[in-house]
Amino acid sequence: MADIENKNNPDILFTWQVKIPSLFHNVPLFKNLIFATFIPAPIVLSLIGILVADDISAVFNFFLLGLVIGAAFFILALLVSFIVTRGDVTYYITHRGVRMIAGDYIKNLNRATIAGGALGGSLTATGSGMLAKSREDEDFTWSDAHTIRIFKRNGIIILRRRGLFAPLAIYTTRDNFAEVRGIVLKNCPNARVTES
Repeated sequence: MADIENKNNPDILFTWQVKIPSLFHNVPLFKNLIFATFIPAPIVLSLIGILVADDISAVFNFFLLGLVIGAAFFILALLVSFIVTRGDVTYYITHRGVRMIAGDYIKNLNRATIAGGALGGSLTATGSGMLAKSREDEDFTWSDAHTIRIFKRNGIIILRRRGLFAPLAIYTTRDNFAEVRGIVLKNCPNARVTES
């Protein structure tokens, strides 16, 4: 989907720019945040406790430690998401798929994360910034869609590939939700669709 930003490109069916909704208006992001940060730590540390501990109280202590670590990651992720949700993205829909391009605020934030992580000696911050940078300009072809999750109330459509990695969240406006939903469903007839 090269040269898609050219407004005279005949391949573009539909385009719009939208601000990323805040976390509390973004149920899918909030759920993913819980599943990615808070839940794994207690499970992993409980399993480690089962392997290395002598009695059940030690396993319980590993579980509690996991809850504390999970809560810390969750709070950190909440803070980061509040910063990121100030940005905007531009979407382009073509016959082949959808393309999302992050706005300047998000691009600058990603660069700052990489630089701050590198200067601070944090491989985690540098790596997460590089991962976010790699997803600033993302294509999703219609044929890759395996599942589609539609959140009508929030105006969010999430496209997932078969491997469940690198999903694409399409944030719509009140004015274009129905049209975007129709285009997505028309172009992904074999995808499993869930609406809520």
